[in-house]
Amino acid sequence: MPGTITIRNLKGISNFNYEIPGPGLHLLSGENGSGKTTLLACLRRIGYKNAFPVHFATSAQSVQLDNYGNATIEYSINGRSVVYGYRSERWTPRPRSGAGLIQDFGFPNVIYAGAVADRITPNAQDFVPARVRSAGAALIASLNQVFETDKFDQLKVINLTTGAGNQAFLLRVGRGNPAKYHTEKNFGLGELCVLKLMLSLQDCPNNSLVLIDELEMALHPMAQIKFVEYLKEISAQKNLTTIVSTHSASLIKYFGRNYLSFLVKEGDETKVLKKCFPTYALGQLGFGEERAPDYLIYVEDRAARRISEILWQSMVADRLGARAAYAPTVHFVEIGGINNVLNMLKNGGGLVPEQTSILALLDLDAKTETLQSAIDTGNLKAQQLRYLPWTPEVGIIQYLSGHHAAAQDSLRQLTNTAYVRLPQVADDELVEDAGGPQRRAAKNGLNRICQETADALPNLDAAEIKDLIYRIFCDRSFVEDRARIQALFGPLF
Repeated sequence: MPGTITIRNLKGISNFNYEIPGPGLHLLSGENGSGKTTLLACLRRIGYKNAFPVHFATSAQSVQLDNYGNATIEYSINGRSVVYGYRSERWTPRPRSGAGLIQDFGFPNVIYAGAVADRITPNAQDFVPARVRSAGAALIASLNQVFETDKFDQLKVINLTTGAGNQAFLLRVGRGNPAKYHTEKNFGLGELCVLKLMLSLQDCPNNSLVLIDELEMALHPMAQIKFVEYLKEISAQKNLTTIVSTHSASLIKYFGRNYLSFLVKEGDETKVLKKCFPTYALGQLGFGEERAPDYLIYVEDRAARRISEILWQSMVADRLGARAAYAPTVHFVEIGGINNVLNMLKNGGGLVPEQTSILALLDLDAKTETLQSAIDTGNLKAQQLRYLPWTPEVGIIQYLSGHHAAAQDSLRQLTNTAYVRLPQVADDELVEDAGGPQRRAAKNGLNRICQETADALPNLDAAEIKDLIYRIFCDRSFVEDRARIQALFGPLF
């Protein structure tokens, strides 16, 4: 079962409880100083006894420098826990008998690749190119795939020390004899980094824990994506728990919320926002040009756009409350009629970023028009289509007719004007049969009501009155049609 780590008063972390995830790929992001590297160091201790002195080194000269006397790191699993704290000259467990608890986490090995030079430092030893042999086929194929090349077909390996497993890699240059090679000193930094990590992953036992800090170091964006795809595949094959910290906009956008956790600081607490929407993460990290919406939703006209926006805001406030900033970013775009909306969907929506999902939110009466034939002919995917519970103006006119007094009271409250008189809906503005005549009658009726109301007020025009009526209608709908609205917007979270 997964365990937890609780970190207190360590570097920039005051209090942070982290549940270790299960097997698979996990991207970890957050602003600088949010605690990503500190967390990975604490996770590394599960398989490396010297993790604390390596990552949290203290000064040999003065207790006033890098003192961790108030810091504690607690590991908990299966109802038991052990707390490590810095005492005198080293980190010690409490209780001491709990030192073996870390083995209960069940990771036979922990692989750690930090954002430090030794991750990409070439082997410094010279050697005689005797007994050079080809590197493994799987390693060669994986490197070629990540870097989109075939040059690693010539990747060779040689043992530097008999029996010690200390290897160096070479790339054969040309086809001449005797063979000539480039040593690791001539590899690209990103190439050497990926090579070493791949070698460690191929050799590690199943069910291991893999920790990579700032994977993007020395890798261009496409190589980042391809290497993380490799990590995803090998994690599935070997049941590895792979945690990768990153600031890479490319990785965050490409892999999306299902793989992304984001560290946020709220007062003295550090928290993990699981399944974080890429837009939120990129916004916090400052990638202004990368803030594409998570969802782009096409609607037919301004009425549908404003009503959808108001309902979405209500849904976010109801679902997340004070954490509304963590909601997905949704842009509603009025296209102009059902045929235009369908054409936009059919043509892919234009220049839309890959991570943005495209949907259409149609008026209810669209179900009875041209929609089904478009689905039947294969021009549309039904899963991209959603429907408002009503056709906006029709629903509003019906509401104003049946709830005139309540709507008038709400308008008086919103305008802070006690004498506002909301005109009644006329009989010819209520058409029973759905279709074009019903929509036109309702639209004309709503325009008339808004204009007559605005004429009696000194500071509001008809468009502003209409927006207030939209809000009144949506507030009522969110209460009375709550289930349908939750079904409509809930899956976006």
